[in-house]
Amino acid sequence: MSADSSLQKAAERLGEISTQIEVLQQEAREIETALAVMRRFGATLPSEGEAAEYMPQKETVVPALFVPKPRPQRQPQQGMSQTEFEILAARLIEDAAGPLTRTAILARFAALGKSLGDGDAGKNAGTKLWRARKKFVNIRGAGYWLRDRPCPALGYMPGISELEEEAEAARNAEEERLLNRPL
Repeated sequence: MSADSSLQKAAERLGEISTQIEVLQQEAREIETALAVMRRFGATLPSEGEAAEYMPQKETVVPALFVPKPRPQRQPQQGMSQTEFEILAARLIEDAAGPLTRTAILARFAALGKSLGDGDAGKNAGTKLWRARKKFVNIRGAGYWLRDRPCPALGYMPGISELEEEAEAARNAEEERLLNRPL
């Protein structure tokens, strides 16, 4: 074997090793990036020096950490829709010919065999009444009444409370302006 051919083989081998080093360094950078992401999302990794089980793989395996979880299906509504609630509550209030408290509304729904759904019926009714605030008004001390109808027995006139609310908002805005003005 001549020195030239030995030198040539050594240079070729050195080139192969350099290429392998570059590939391994790139792979190491990719692994470090993946580990950093896993740490950020709370994955538990083996401690340094601790042996990790090695299993050769023919395919790339995506850790469960990176697989998106399926979105849960929405449960079908089990109760009364907002529209149905508003229609029935308006009928009940009209039939009563006076304001009804939330408890009285719930009692009348129960008498009709109507359910607002699972959970706290009082909370559900309160939420539905709040969402229907353009249709119902809560007359303090009396209960809920139809917003667009007068209730002379209690002194409620449509539009009066809205005017009072607007006046209160204007007073609050003026007070806020005065408090925040430069001295």
